[in-house]
Amino acid sequence: MFRRPPGSTQSRSSAASDVYKRQNQWFGSWIRRSEDDGKTWGSYIRVETSAPHGPIELSDGRLLYVGCTGANTPEERVGVLESRDDGRTWTRIGSIAQAEGDDPSQCHEPHVAETAGGALVAMARYHGEGEFANHLRQAFSTDGGKTWTRFEPTPIWGYPPHLLRLDNGWLLVTYGRRTEPFGERACISKDDGKTWDVQSEIVLSQAPSSDLGYTASAQLGDGSILTVYYEVLEKGRKPPLRYTHWKLK
Repeated sequence: MFRRPPGSTQSRSSAASDVYKRQNQWFGSWIRRSEDDGKTWGSYIRVETSAPHGPIELSDGRLLYVGCTGANTPEERVGVLESRDDGRTWTRIGSIAQAEGDDPSQCHEPHVAETAGGALVAMARYHGEGEFANHLRQAFSTDGGKTWTRFEPTPIWGYPPHLLRLDNGWLLVTYGRRTEPFGERACISKDDGKTWDVQSEIVLSQAPSSDLGYTASAQLGDGSILTVYYEVLEKGRKPPLRYTHWKLK
């Protein structure tokens, strides 16, 4: 016969409720700041949007965070937040609406870059159905992120995107290709995202399966590019983190 331990008066349902409350307390997206090069970290700061690559710093000193809000309406799925105090507080300043006919629940993991002229280019992962399923979506802002064009399909097949403005002003987007031939890919725009040179898509790696992606790139002092991602080396094994160190021709 089961006997409750002495001093234990909490029911099983009450304990489960407490666990749920603790879990629910931490649901969502959070930021922590360090002011000593990562040696220590400050308190948790909740933000109302989420994306794997987080915010970027703009030329005017603001931090801009484009991410998914959890809403499934075409106008509210992707939110735009800014911080004017180095990430301590965040304010919602805009939203990016979905393309006509797109299912907002299929839009995920956006990222943003600032062009040399100060405009903003955002891209997002999209699934759904139709001719442009799995093609990256793209939107533009010319007023610092307050208003945006609708997301529209690009000719780029892959996901999720990571955007980077190169030293020469070109935009670079890297992404995973999760259909054969599998691997990590990159594409260049020389006109601030208006067109992308998909005919000259750059192959950064080849992989044995679709378990890959989440690229992030940085341009180094010598002009070369370091792109980090995860990717399986062999089917059935857990994927490691990998990188490709490369240069544009």
